[in-house]
Parts: sequence; structure tokens; C-alpha cells
Amino acid sequence: MKKHIFLGILLFLSQSIWPLPGPVYTLVSAGELPCLRCHKSKKAGKVVHPALEMGCSTCHLSPHEEEKPELSLMSDPPGLCFNCHDQGGFTKKHQHTAVALGMCTSCHNPHSSNNENLLAADIPDLCYTCHDKGIFTKKTVHPPVASGQCSICHNPHSSDNMFNLENPIWDMCVTCHDDKSSGKHVIGGFGFGDMHPTRGIPDPVRDGRELSCTSCHNPHSSNLKHLFVNNTLSPGNLCSMCHKKITIQP
Repeated sequence: MKKHIFLGILLFLSQSIWPLPGPVYTLVSAGELPCLRCHKSKKAGKVVHPALEMGCSTCHLSPHEEEKPELSLMSDPPGLCFNCHDQGGFTKKHQHTAVALGMCTSCHNPHSSNNENLLAADIPDLCYTCHDKGIFTKKTVHPPVASGQCSICHNPHSSDNMFNLENPIWDMCVTCHDDKSSGKHVIGGFGFGDMHPTRGIPDPVRDGRELSCTSCHNPHSSNLKHLFVNNTLSPGNLCSMCHKKITIQP
């Protein structure tokens, strides 16, 4: 009898110090413990979604409840995402199409990523997944575009300004080009006066829009110098887009 008691104590101590192969007990959330044994890649990225740190059950119900595993999300995106993320930042007047369609995971990895903000790829390559790269890679490229800084001008989720701009067009441009805010640069040296409006009047070419910097310049890229928008005309004919009575000598 004493021998059996001794062996029992010895077995208990051996398991406490040198546990046999079996469940690994670590201080992680109840939701993570079983899942990450098989789904190790979900936490392999440099940037981990805080929701994953909170446990898989934050977003998933019972993925293995049925015979065939399934996502079993608590709710569909974007509703699921709005449980943590403020919906107001995604539902302004102008929404990015991907956001409006609830395609959060088309741009963001919901678990982890090697890119900041859990992006599925680096910008601008991520943007070119939907947007035609040729529009942004013509002969003359706007420097922010060339360096892949799309989000300097555009909010990737939603904005109260057209084209998801962080500010109205004119205000957006003079953030960097403050020396052009007077309008004098447009006709300087041509003898037509010393001013030309760059805002505050209707755009003669684009119905329903205000005259702005993009009336003459393409904000992304152009085949002409100075990012002029009239790609099929000579630079001198830019003025004739609005001023029909002006004759430009070749």
C-alpha cells in the first residue's frame, strides 16, 4: 500500500516538473489556445490585429461545430468590423467602393500582416488591384503618386469631399503648392493681366464642378509636361479648352 502511495506521489511530481506530451498550457486567451495550434500562420505577420489578441471568439462563433469547418463569423463585414471600429469614419458622403460593398478584407488582412495597418499589400500595388495602373504611370507623374503616397490626398475609407479627398481639391493642392494660391502663375508673362481665377467660378468644361487646379492639371499623371490634362493637344492649346475665341499659333 505504501509503495502505491509513493509511486502516485512520484508520478504527480514528475508531471509537475517534466510533463508528458499533451496539451500545452500557456497564458493566452481561451479563444486562441486551441485555434493557433493548427492556424499558426494567422499570427505570423509583423502586425497583429488586436482582435486576434483578444481571442478568435471575438469574431468567430463555432467554426468546427459542423462536420465541415466554416468561418462562422459573428456577423458579416462591415457590421462585424464596426463592433470595434467607429462606423462614422466609414460612412461619410463619399465612400470608397470597397468600403461601400463591405469588402474590408479585400484591403486588410483580418488576422496579421507584414504591412502597416494590416494591409494585404504595399501601396500603391494594393490600389492597382482595382485601379488601372496605366492611369498613374504616364510620362509625367505627380510626385506623391510616384512615391506611392495615395493616402496623402485620398482617404481610403470615406470622406465628405469628392474623390475621397482629405480636403476640397483647391485646398488639397495648395497644401503643397502654396505659391500657386494667388492664380498669378497661370498667365504670368503673357500680357493678359496679372490674375486668373483658380476657384470660385464654375468649371467651363466640367458641368456641375467648380474651377480648380484639376481643371488644367491631372493630379496623377499625364503625357504632357506640367501634368496638363489635354493629352491629345499641344500644351499651348490648353487655354482653348475654356477660351474658345483664343487662337493659338502653331
